[in-house]
Amino acid sequence: MRGTIYMDEAGYTGNHLLDPTQPVFVYSSVNIDNVMQASSTVKRITRKFNLQGQELKGKNLAKHGRGRAALSEILDEYADDIYVNVYEKRYALACKFFEYTFEPILSSHSALFYGIDFHRFIAQLMYLELSALCPGIGDSFAAFEDVMRKGDYSRVRDILAPGGTNPNLLEPTNMVLCFLEIHRERFCREIEDARDSSSWVLDLSLGAVMDLLRYWGLQHSTVSAICDESRPLKFQEHVFQAMVGCEKRAYIALGSREPFPLTFNLSGPIILADSKATPGLQIADAVAAATALMFREPDSESAKQWRPIIGPKIGAQSIVPMMDEFRLSERHCFVGAIVLHHLVEQSVRRNDLCDRIEELVYHANAQFERARATQTLPM
Repeated sequence: MRGTIYMDEAGYTGNHLLDPTQPVFVYSSVNIDNVMQASSTVKRITRKFNLQGQELKGKNLAKHGRGRAALSEILDEYADDIYVNVYEKRYALACKFFEYTFEPILSSHSALFYGIDFHRFIAQLMYLELSALCPGIGDSFAAFEDVMRKGDYSRVRDILAPGGTNPNLLEPTNMVLCFLEIHRERFCREIEDARDSSSWVLDLSLGAVMDLLRYWGLQHSTVSAICDESRPLKFQEHVFQAMVGCEKRAYIALGSREPFPLTFNLSGPIILADSKATPGLQIADAVAAATALMFREPDSESAKQWRPIIGPKIGAQSIVPMMDEFRLSERHCFVGAIVLHHLVEQSVRRNDLCDRIEELVYHANAQFERARATQTLPM
């Protein structure tokens, strides 16, 4: 069975993930196989709610009561045919921080580290420090973003500013920065390679579209993909070419997450279209705007009304902080803290980072189980 998927975004700021005016990025998708249905919806909604112009613009609809009522009607009509990914941008940047700093240093045992959710532990740790406005961390993240966005390698030192090679081992953030200081040359090479291959290394669009299409690829044997015109997607549209006519199913599991598909079967190259001439994209834009508003104004009446519709359709690959899980009574934090301490000690002593790392992880998990059984886990 073939599905036609329209995709659009809200809250786009490209590589600038620390933009304070747009903290949330949403990429939405709508399965609309009948083109006339989308056209009819746009005409009916425009007429019923006395909206100006012939194009539905989600960000404009979200600004006033009539527009929000129009969004509600669109959500009701397409409730069974939507799927969205949501990204809290600062947390997404914290995840990118791990990907381009820790990951290359630990790549020889990456499966083990992802298996214990070490990536999630580091990202949550750095996000917590950033959210708490801890001295130096905001500057570190701003420097990291500048290096990745602009290739300003002179700012690498600023990423490491609060750290040093003699950290207070009771301060996890200093431990992270100390670890990176010691391995600066290695992760700098990774950053330079990433910058050389693409100027959109922090942009979330490509990953969002790939994840949405992976979902729809499970629902349909073949997928046609239409996206709103996008510079990052235009630059990287060759990535999708490998999925054209791809009938093979491949899956991957990262950490504690359920396995998710790597592949999907595209009927042809991804289409980048003009939303003014594509009613299906206007529907997708409306869904994205409603989702962004729901996160931006969680206590609003609109958010309360839309949450039962949108909530179940938020993708598992969304990148949002689950900070209620960031405590030592959670396995990934308990084990992650022990592993981080070990990595820093090994680095300071110039020892092999992964020497007997499997044994360390085994004993850390056993220690967690004993503490849980005796109810002595720290909170």
